[in-house]
Amino acid sequence: MNVFQKSNWIWDNQVVGADTYCEFIKEFDYDGGKCVCNLSCDSDYTLFVNGKFVESNQYPDFEHYKIYDHVDITPYLKKGENLIAILVWHFGVVSQKNIVADPGLIFEVISGDELLCSSDNNTKVRMSLAYQSGRKKKVTFQFGYGFAYDASKEDDWITGVGLGFKNADVVQKNCKFYPRANQKLKLCEKCNIKILSNEQNKRFVIDLGRQTVGIPCLELYSNLEQKIIFSWGESLNAGRVERIIGARDFSFDYIAKVGENEYINYMFRLGCRYLEVECDQPIELKYAGVIPQVYPVIEKRAVLENEFDQRIYDICLRTMQLCMMERYVDCPWREQCLYAFDSRNQMLFGYYAYENGNAEYAKSNLLLISKDKRPDELLSICFPCSMDLTIPSFSLHYILAVKEYVEYTGDITIIGEVYEKIDSLLNVFLKQIREGGLACKFEEKQHWNFYDWSPHSEGGIMVIDEPIPDLLINSLLILALDAFDYICKTVNKTNPYGLIANGVREKAYEKFFIKEEGLFSTTGNGNDYTELANSLALLAKIPCDGKEKEIAKKLANGELIACSLSNKIFKYRVLLDIDTQKHKQSVLDEIHKDFKIMFDGDATSVWETIKGKPDQLGAGSLCHAWGCVPIYIYNRLGMIKS
Repeated sequence: MNVFQKSNWIWDNQVVGADTYCEFIKEFDYDGGKCVCNLSCDSDYTLFVNGKFVESNQYPDFEHYKIYDHVDITPYLKKGENLIAILVWHFGVVSQKNIVADPGLIFEVISGDELLCSSDNNTKVRMSLAYQSGRKKKVTFQFGYGFAYDASKEDDWITGVGLGFKNADVVQKNCKFYPRANQKLKLCEKCNIKILSNEQNKRFVIDLGRQTVGIPCLELYSNLEQKIIFSWGESLNAGRVERIIGARDFSFDYIAKVGENEYINYMFRLGCRYLEVECDQPIELKYAGVIPQVYPVIEKRAVLENEFDQRIYDICLRTMQLCMMERYVDCPWREQCLYAFDSRNQMLFGYYAYENGNAEYAKSNLLLISKDKRPDELLSICFPCSMDLTIPSFSLHYILAVKEYVEYTGDITIIGEVYEKIDSLLNVFLKQIREGGLACKFEEKQHWNFYDWSPHSEGGIMVIDEPIPDLLINSLLILALDAFDYICKTVNKTNPYGLIANGVREKAYEKFFIKEEGLFSTTGNGNDYTELANSLALLAKIPCDGKEKEIAKKLANGELIACSLSNKIFKYRVLLDIDTQKHKQSVLDEIHKDFKIMFDGDATSVWETIKGKPDQLGAGSLCHAWGCVPIYIYNRLGMIKS
């Protein structure tokens, strides 16, 4: 890309370590015409021009797949001298949201063919006065760092009125640049809030009315300088936000200055419904809430005859958008991470829910995942990610996601871009086929043999497993091989793996189908008959002595060990594939039952699991789009009227 030809990566070399903030300013002259700013950083940024907020949020990326933003700054300019100001937050922490890379900022301002200014050692820089650098206090290990802001140390640096600036240091980073493959998020009007309780103007509990994702906003008056703790959560416990849950701390610190305080953090997203503001001395709280930040989508008009089904569809649709940031995320409250399986569900549901299937956004996620690099050639647990942890089954779900993208959008260009990645993934699993002709579980502790939050499917995180076959990994391997065959045929490529899937089917039948029960056993031991294993086995067309209808009946009747909300997509697909008319009502009844539990629990978004908050040791998420299965089911059953 012809960007940053005369720009350098810059930083302040005296600002070292993780969780650090630097502020950059540079003046430039402007005579008129359209003017753009290209910029990229590690790890996140907020861009100001002439003292006005313009844009924020670096696309999460890799050094070898470095994304730059192309921002039109024309509306913020005046003829003559102008000032660009950029705040950069360097994470530098191992988490599931980012890779660990060296800090830096690179930018250029261009009008027509003229370079007006660029990042170099004449750019001014200083460590942020108000943001506390080096604090390194995590929200969760998946989420990464929170922050602390001291308003008493503010100056007007974004307009050029600030002390302590010096020339920036040119730093070396080896990056290959790519333009952002999807759209920027949009800021909405700040949420209406309801103050549920106010204890002597020192502790406030606030309700946003429903689960919301956005950036924190504070407006208050304080008679003195004091620390304020701002907490967020999806639910209340005894009328308060649970700030501390195990090792998790859902809060940030704000040091109020004397007098009026107005604060927005454009780089920090909250996923929550409730907020709590707590301080030692009384304040006049004018506003404490969230400015929603959403990915721009065009929803298909969807009308359902049944009012309850309409309510279910609408909550699923809202949850889908809450879980769309620069890339798909799982739970906005606790993690904000891109997982291959979670996003596979989100993509599938989006093909039905949005105009044009939201293809651009889905493709950008598939491309980002494909850029991941691990020594074992599996996909990392999230993207981008610095943790040495992987869920092998999610690599197979990724292949299914690519196949479904091609199938639903008709866009075959993705194949050329991810073909080698898919091929290398399949090779890893084919090497796991051991004696007996079946793929075995991965044994190293960094391989988490997880499939579902349900019995016999959870695996053990950071434990050494015995390398033995189970039905789940083999069923998914068959489905992935079939998907790869579809991909190859779509672009007239020869499938190098031929009939391997049929061989695995035959061996899986011999190992896992228990003839006496007429069911598939997850391990072949005959005491673990799960919905997920039997559903995947039937979808993979593993022989079962013609017992498909009998297995489907047991699935429909709830006779097997239940799977979680996210994996019911496979159960419902099997039932409708075998006999739509016979099983339609049982599928709808189960959906109604699950969502009644959520609605009775005051849900305004779809829960991570049907247990809700008590799951995950008290940190079960109440907003998780992988469970928005009804969008798919209602469309498949022809229940949507446009």
